[in-house]
Amino acid sequence: HTRMLILGTYRPDELAVSRGETHHPLAEMLSELKRQHGDIWLDLGELAEVDGRHFVEAYLDTRPNRLGPAFREALFTRTGGHALFTVELMRELWERGDVRQDADGQWTQGPAIDWNVLPARVEGAIEKRIQRLEKELQSILTIASVEGETFTAEVVARVQQVQERALVQRLSQELDKQHRLVTAQILDWFGPQRLSLYRFRHQLFQQYVYHSLTEVERVYLHEAVGSVLEALYGEQTEPIAVQLARHFEQAGLTEKALTYLLQAGKRAAQLSAYREAIGHLTRGLVLLERLPETPERAQTELELQIVLGTALLATKGYAAAEVEQTYSRAWQLCQQVYAGETARMFPILYGRWAFYQVRGEHRTAYQLAEEFFDLAQRQHDPGIVVAHLCMGCRFLLGELVAARPHFEQIAALYNVEQHRPMTFQYGVDPGLAGLSTGALNLWLLGYVEQALQWSERALLLAHEGAHPFTLAYTLVLLSWFHHFRREWAVAQERAEEAIAICVKQGLALWLAWGTMIRGWALAHQGQGDAAIAQIHQGLAAAQAADARVFRTHQLTLLAEAYWTVGEPEAGLAALDEALALVEKNEERFWEAEIYRLKGELLLIVEGAELTLGAAGGTQGAESSEGCFLTAIEIARRQAGKSLELRATVSLARLWQQQGKNDQARRLLTDIYGLFTEGFDTIDLQQAQSLLQELSA
Repeated sequence: HTRMLILGTYRPDELAVSRGETHHPLAEMLSELKRQHGDIWLDLGELAEVDGRHFVEAYLDTRPNRLGPAFREALFTRTGGHALFTVELMRELWERGDVRQDADGQWTQGPAIDWNVLPARVEGAIEKRIQRLEKELQSILTIASVEGETFTAEVVARVQQVQERALVQRLSQELDKQHRLVTAQILDWFGPQRLSLYRFRHQLFQQYVYHSLTEVERVYLHEAVGSVLEALYGEQTEPIAVQLARHFEQAGLTEKALTYLLQAGKRAAQLSAYREAIGHLTRGLVLLERLPETPERAQTELELQIVLGTALLATKGYAAAEVEQTYSRAWQLCQQVYAGETARMFPILYGRWAFYQVRGEHRTAYQLAEEFFDLAQRQHDPGIVVAHLCMGCRFLLGELVAARPHFEQIAALYNVEQHRPMTFQYGVDPGLAGLSTGALNLWLLGYVEQALQWSERALLLAHEGAHPFTLAYTLVLLSWFHHFRREWAVAQERAEEAIAICVKQGLALWLAWGTMIRGWALAHQGQGDAAIAQIHQGLAAAQAADARVFRTHQLTLLAEAYWTVGEPEAGLAALDEALALVEKNEERFWEAEIYRLKGELLLIVEGAELTLGAAGGTQGAESSEGCFLTAIEIARRQAGKSLELRATVSLARLWQQQGKNDQARRLLTDIYGLFTEGFDTIDLQQAQSLLQELSA
């Protein structure tokens, strides 16, 4: 009468095999036990994923190895942690040399692994289970394997030309519950269409069935599956464009495959999945080579190149060689296909302009901007907003007054509903790019409050738009804007928000630019060494991307950081490099500030030499006063009131120390009197405080 616990294990798929007219003897026994004792059955398959991962990890680590997370994930994905499959697949990889020992006796992954080759014992085990099935069930699995590891019952039913409900029953009752080869995933709806999704229990089941097909069978079935999916989704094929491209490519229908690769690339770019977009579009360009050279082929290539260009702008950076190659080819194709339709050229002109602008070739960029602007004006195209942005960037040449009307036109013309969709043609929302860049120009001109209003409008709209690249673009430019205003805390906040987006989206160039501003902010918090390291890191990354635009400004960040740690000589070296770039690239918008900072650092060096009893000045014939006067003269020539004020304050302080109070007061009063706004900003407050000292 002692109570006993009987624990039994079995494979449910074994029960599905009939023995002639009789069922497996365990089937009746299980039914009787459940009738007498209730639900005493525990499905270990539900625990398989967690335990399977542990098994894969533990099994690999029975030998010393350097097999990384990617290899381990690939092994688990293919075996599901199934013990036999895992052991045999690893044995196969060892025997083939795909996993080998290095000089230290550690097992490492070889250069390339063909995961499609199944070990004989695994293939034999799967083959045994598949051959138990009746022919109709085997046919169901064959069609399902063509669609993929996850498949749609309705697609299989239409290809096999059977009733959908009957097929669902066979999948759920026989192939799932009895044979344990597939499992139901989810019941979904696409409009009025019901979609019943199933998945092979192991990827190796799908792999075995698919590779059992002859090449001819695969071609026909891929075409059939692709055609059924097209019919199911109708005009809304975007969500499955990648699948359709694969099916039609395998079916040898290259033109249809290209259509869906382009659609998939556009969708990925719109979702900011730039690397995925580049993969689809690059694959499309490879497939294109199979087609004869026709006008239709050239048109398709042009579309692929334009979308590829926007994805490359974001990930590689505007100045990357791939960007130049892509837009040059697109320009050539545009001339060939649409010689008379100039509106088609706008995204290409923008891409070419951006390439030269960011490389610091400002004169070439300006010529392209003029060409773009003239075409947009003649066409009365909404792209005129982008053309105004390109023309406005002449402020980099120090032409602040000439740039202002273009930015004002952007502020006046920009309409969210009309212009935000252009984001996907140009890679960035043109209105927000114009507002954030225009804020820099307005600040330089001395319109401090207007600039702040533009920056706040740009930031609000960028957050509302939720386009990651546009938001990162806006945040980085506004971090520069707050650097202009000497507001390190706000600049750091904007930069760090941008950095988080750039890391997530893989925006390398904008990450570099944001890192430099964060470094500058750290310098003003007493973390000079960390600041210098971060600015150098950003400068190196920008240089690696061939991005030379704004480098004259960025080198002043480094000079300021050296100033904070008491290394004026290193700061002067950075400023000398910046001035050399000014002459080489004609990037003059920050030239006055470079000279002002040079004067401030020379004061420190001169003071140190006087303390040591050294005679004469430093840096040859240059002097602090000369640098300040040069800065004032440059700023006046550019009508850059903000930098003129800043340089005048520096000179007035020097004259105050030399007893030239009246001369200093007159000079500072003149420039201070030109301002009509922004009196709560740091620069104007410092100027007012100094005026009071000089008057006293």
